[in-house]
Amino acid sequence: MKLQTLIAVSLLVLMLTAAACTSANKPPVAYIDSITPSYLQTGQTVTLTGHGTDEDGQIASYEWRSSIDGALGNGSAINTSILSAGQHTISLKVCDNDGACSQEATATLVVSNAPLDEESAADAVIEHIIEPMNFDGPIIGFKLNDLLKPGDTIAPYRGDKRIVDEERYFYFIDLQPGAYYAHDTLFVTVDKKDGGVNVSQEQWWPIVNNEPPSWVTDEDQYYNASNWFFDSGVNRPAGASITAPQIGMPAPQHQWYEASVIVNGHHEGETLGWDAAMSAWEMWVLFDYYVTPGETYAITPPPIGSNTPDDMFDLLDQLCQDGYDHITTYIVNHGGTDVIALGGQDLYADDLVDFLNAHPDTSFSFLIEACDSGSFIDDLSELSNVKLVLTATSTLYPSHGDMDPDIDPNPYDGGSEWTSSMYFGALELLSDDGWADIIAEANRISAPPNVVLLMAAFNNNMHSDSRDLDACYLSNMQFPQAWSQYSSLCRLWQQPPIGGEVRLSPSDYYSGHVTSSGAISYGEWNRIWIGNSDTTRYLVSYPLPDEMPEGSTILTASMGFSVWTEDNCVPGYLGDFTIEHLAYDSLDASDFNTAGSKIAGVQVWCCEESCVAHFPLQFADLMQQDFDSHHEYIQFRFKFTGESEVQIFTSSLTMYYELR
Repeated sequence: MKLQTLIAVSLLVLMLTAAACTSANKPPVAYIDSITPSYLQTGQTVTLTGHGTDEDGQIASYEWRSSIDGALGNGSAINTSILSAGQHTISLKVCDNDGACSQEATATLVVSNAPLDEESAADAVIEHIIEPMNFDGPIIGFKLNDLLKPGDTIAPYRGDKRIVDEERYFYFIDLQPGAYYAHDTLFVTVDKKDGGVNVSQEQWWPIVNNEPPSWVTDEDQYYNASNWFFDSGVNRPAGASITAPQIGMPAPQHQWYEASVIVNGHHEGETLGWDAAMSAWEMWVLFDYYVTPGETYAITPPPIGSNTPDDMFDLLDQLCQDGYDHITTYIVNHGGTDVIALGGQDLYADDLVDFLNAHPDTSFSFLIEACDSGSFIDDLSELSNVKLVLTATSTLYPSHGDMDPDIDPNPYDGGSEWTSSMYFGALELLSDDGWADIIAEANRISAPPNVVLLMAAFNNNMHSDSRDLDACYLSNMQFPQAWSQYSSLCRLWQQPPIGGEVRLSPSDYYSGHVTSSGAISYGEWNRIWIGNSDTTRYLVSYPLPDEMPEGSTILTASMGFSVWTEDNCVPGYLGDFTIEHLAYDSLDASDFNTAGSKIAGVQVWCCEESCVAHFPLQFADLMQQDFDSHHEYIQFRFKFTGESEVQIFTSSLTMYYELR
C-alpha cells in the first residue's frame, strides 16, 4: 500500500513537472488589412479583408462584427451589403487551433444614405493616399471645384484623354511644388456614389475638358490656399522686382563679336508662366545692360513667351548671317529628357544639333532652365562649335521656379532658383574690376568673354559660386550641370556638404539610409573613400523602412552620386564608375568579386585641378516587383576602374512605390 501510494505521488509530481515545463498557449493577433470602399451608401457591397498571426499555432477562425449591425461573417475576406446608415466600428477577432482568441482589431467605416460630399472625399484622399506616403518634401493638393460629370474628359498636359464614367471629385497632388515639368504628380478621382478612389501617377498638370484649371496658369490662384485641400507648409515665394545695379561699366575691349539671345518658350495654358517671365527678364537685364549691350536679342519682349523652335532658329540664323563670332542663348520652359517645350511645340536635342552643324563658322553657348536639361550636354558637347553648356539640373531631375525656403540665401530673387543664382552670381563678378579680370582670362585662353563670365558665375574659379545662391541645389532638389570646351574652366562641381564619412577596404559594407516616398530625397551626403581596381567592388546596403506597405509595387529608386579626386589629376579621362547587381537581402561576401550585371555607370573626366562626376542614378527596370515585408535591405555593388583613389559621395536612396 505504501509502495502504491509512493508511485502515485511520484506520477503526480511528474505530471505537475511536465505541465510546469509546457509553456502556455499564446493568443493570436488580428489585423484588418483593408475596407473597400472606405465610404459607401446603404445597400452597397463592401469588402473586408484581414489576417491573423499566431506564434505557436495556426489561425482556425475569423469573426467580423459591426458595432451597429452585429455579426457580419467569417473568413479572412468577406463581402457584405447589409450595413445600416451610420458610423460603424468594424472589428475582427481571430482564434487559433488551441481555442485562444485575439483581441479585436478595429477600423471605422461610414455608411450613408446621401452621396459622398467633397469634404469627405478630400479627407479620404488625405487618409488613404497622402498620409501613407510618409512624404518628407513639400506637397500641395489641389481640388477641382466643379464635380466631374459623365462624359467629361481629363488628361495630363501631355497624354491621352480619359472619359469620366460617373460623377467624380478630382484632386491634383503636386509632389514638387514650384518645379518645372516634367515631374512627379498624382491624379486622384473619388466616385461620388461609392467612394471608390482611382490614382494615376503622372508627370504633367491636368487638362480638364480641354482647359487647364485656373490654379495651373495663374500664380495668385496657385498659391491661393482656398484651392488647396492639403499642403505641407508650402509658402509663396517672396518675389522681387528686377533692377539693374550700377557695377562699373563699360567693359574692356576684346576681340570677340558676341550676341546674346533670350528664348522664353512658355505657352498659354502652361504652368509657371510667372517664373519663366521673370527668369527671361533677369537674363535680359544681365546681358543687355552689362554683357552684350546693344547686342542682346529676344523674339518677343522678355517677359512675353510662346517662342517656338522655328522662331529661335530664324533669329539665330539671322545673327549668324550678321557675322557674330559667338552667340549665347538662354532657354527657359518645361522639358524632359532631350526635349524642351517651346511655344506649344517641342525642341528636340537632335534638331538643335542639326542646326548647329549647319552653322559651323559660328560658335555657341547655351544656358537651359528646364527639367532634365542636363540631358542636352551629351548631345551638344560633341560639337566643335559649342563652347559652353550650363543647365539648371541633371537628367531625370526637375528644375524649379522661385521657391524661397527657409535656407534660401537669396530669398528676394525674382526668377527661377538656378537662373536667379546665375544672375546674381554674374553681377557679383562684374563689380569693381571684375570685368577686367574676366576679359584678361578670356584673352589668355582665347575664349569668348561670355563663356568665362558664365562659367565663373557657375563655379568658384574666380570670385563666387552661383550655386551657393541656389536654394534648390542646397536642398538637393536639383543638380546644376556644366560642360566647357576649355579645360581651365571645367572644374564643374564642388564637394557636396558631408554628413558622414567612412573609408572602405575591398569587400566592406557601407550601410546608408532610405527614404520611402515619391519625392527626391533631402538626405545628407556621405563620403566613401575607395581604391581603384577592376576587380574591387563595394557593397552598399540600405535598410528598408518599416512603414512601406506590404504588397506595394516598387516602381523605381534613385540616388545621387558624386565622384571626386585630386590625386595626380591631369586633364582627360579618369575612369569608370559602375553600379552592379541590385538585389534584396541576397548579396554576401562571396558575391563581391564576381562580375554582376551593369545597372548604371558614368565616365569620369578630369580637369586641370580636379576631377568630378555628379549624377543621379535610377534603377527602374530592376525594381518592378512586389515588395514583401520580409525584406530588410536593398543592396547593390559599385566599383571604380581607373588610376587614382577616389572619393564617392552618396546621398540617401529614394524609393518610389505604388500603393496597393
